[in-house]
This record gives sequence, C-alpha cells and structure tokens, in this order.
Amino acid sequence: MQKSDNSGAAAASNAGRTADGGPSGLGGWLLLIPIGLASGVYRMSRSVLLTGIHLLSDDRWRDMLSSPAYHPLLLPLLLCEALASALFVLGSIALLYVFFRKSRRFPPAFILYLSLNVVYLLTDRLVGGMIPVVAEVLVTRAALVELGVAIAVAAIWIPYTLRSRRVRNTFVAGGDGGPTTPGRNSG
Repeated sequence: MQKSDNSGAAAASNAGRTADGGPSGLGGWLLLIPIGLASGVYRMSRSVLLTGIHLLSDDRWRDMLSSPAYHPLLLPLLLCEALASALFVLGSIALLYVFFRKSRRFPPAFILYLSLNVVYLLTDRLVGGMIPVVAEVLVTRAALVELGVAIAVAAIWIPYTLRSRRVRNTFVAGGDGGPTTPGRNSG
C-alpha cells in the first residue's frame, strides 16, 4: 500500500498563515489601505495643482490680495494648506513604499499619518473659521463630510492597525525591507 503525500495540499492551505495559524500577508482588509492611500495621492495632487493653477493665473492672486474681503490670515492659510497637502502626498507615497515592503515601520507610521490628518483638518477649520470669506466655505456639506470621513477613517483603521493579527504577522520586516534576524538589534 502506498502512502499519499499531502504536503503540497497542506502547504497550499497554509499559505498566508503564520505558524500559530494567524493570518499574514497583504490580503483581507489590508488591501483597502493601499487603495485609499493611492486614491488620496491622486486626489490631493489634483487638488493642489488645480487650485495652484487657478490662483496663480489671470492675475487672480493679485486681485485676491487687493480685495476688500482679503484677511491677513488668508495668505498664510493658503500657503500652509498647500504645504500640508504636499507633505500628505509625500507621506502617502512613503507609506505605500513601507506597506509593500512589509516593514515593521508601517503600522506606527500609518497611525501617525491618520492622526495628523485629523489634527490638520481640525486646525485648518479653526484657523479658516477666523477668516470671514473662508468661514462661509467651512460650513458647507462637503467640508463637514471631509472632516467626518477623516475622523471615521482614523476611528476604524487605528484600532484595526493596533489589534489585527494580520497586521502584527505581516509587518515584521526590518527597516531595509528584509526579514529581521533574531538577536539583531533592529531598533
């Protein structure tokens, strides 16, 4: 009687699992993260480019600065918004890089990114609320939805990142993207 070898079937059924049986790998709900980050890069880049082109063309910038509705905080607010958007685009790209490298740096960096996004949006609304022309725009449905979505995303993904076995089992690579070696000081 010949004994059948099921090791190939067992290996296939254990793909994406760790030794303790927990899920690992870039699958499951984790797949939503790069989709969200990539769409954010597109959306923010497009917004910055279109707003910048709009403000810097046809003497609109000069007209805005000489308008009676101009407020001294408007220029710093616009410059800070442009800088923050550029930094969030770069941050998203960096997060995508460490995500696909399965770096152990991804979870804390992602939590920081989500937290800073909420803080930025709240601060932007607070400062913008001091400028009458901008304050009118901040109470629109779109502006409130943007803030609500950022808070909801952080409220969902931060606990998921902290508690998920898949996250814990997937993001184990050292800073260089390679696996960590026991005994190696990788801190």
